[in-house]
Amino acid sequence: MNPFTDSLPSEIPLPRAPLVRVLCQIRFPAVLSVESQEFAAPFQEELRQQYPILRQEQSTGLAIGPSGVVPAKSETAWRFHDLANDWRVSLSPTFVALETTKYPGRQAFLERLLAVVVAAERHVKPAVVDRIGLRYLDRLSEEAMQKLPELVRPEILGIAATEVNAQVSHSVTETVFEVGSAQMMARWGQIPAMATMDPDLMQPIDRPSWILDLDIFTKEGEATSFIANDVLTKVRGFAERIHSVFRWCVTEEFLRYYGGEI
Repeated sequence: MNPFTDSLPSEIPLPRAPLVRVLCQIRFPAVLSVESQEFAAPFQEELRQQYPILRQEQSTGLAIGPSGVVPAKSETAWRFHDLANDWRVSLSPTFVALETTKYPGRQAFLERLLAVVVAAERHVKPAVVDRIGLRYLDRLSEEAMQKLPELVRPEILGIAATEVNAQVSHSVTETVFEVGSAQMMARWGQIPAMATMDPDLMQPIDRPSWILDLDIFTKEGEATSFIANDVLTKVRGFAERIHSVFRWCVTEEFLRYYGGEI
């Protein structure tokens, strides 16, 4: 089976899926007015019933100048949360994003994403989409760590499937795949307690864990018009392809272990 070219597998819900976070980000050329409260207010109002909590954040990047690396201009990001803090919408001058730690399945996630993208199309009015990215981050720990050879195919396990696994503290593989007009960065492997591959998306835990991180995104120079339904179509295709690769990485025992009916 080639998960990039073969027909897509059917979706099997996993009630106890080890998903840490699912994130979709749509980037666009800067709309500087987004930093204004008055400009962002209509966007907030359209989504406020579902995401009633607003937090304002300032982020500072780095730029390389004649004197070396220096802080870049700070950028305002508006973060909209639901009451349970399971969902977050982010709006900045250069992107809009939706993320969740309680993934409800592909269709429900896409329905929420469409509402966010429609609000951005209506109130922010970006001219084009510079980049679309979709990321699924899974973490296995505790009992699942002892069952890895049963849950994950040997080609993915690598050194974790050998007799020296007991001595492994940190071992992560990173591979970039070409997926038509997009690319997928896939990372998997074992990390020690209190470690993380991305502190913004995955909080450290007090025990070793095994990570499967699938991130698919459009290539640079693939800018298209910002049309909500077109964005959703692209993200749906990305979600299907990530699921296909996920199913290639794991075994049927993995599906059963996390509550899937097969």
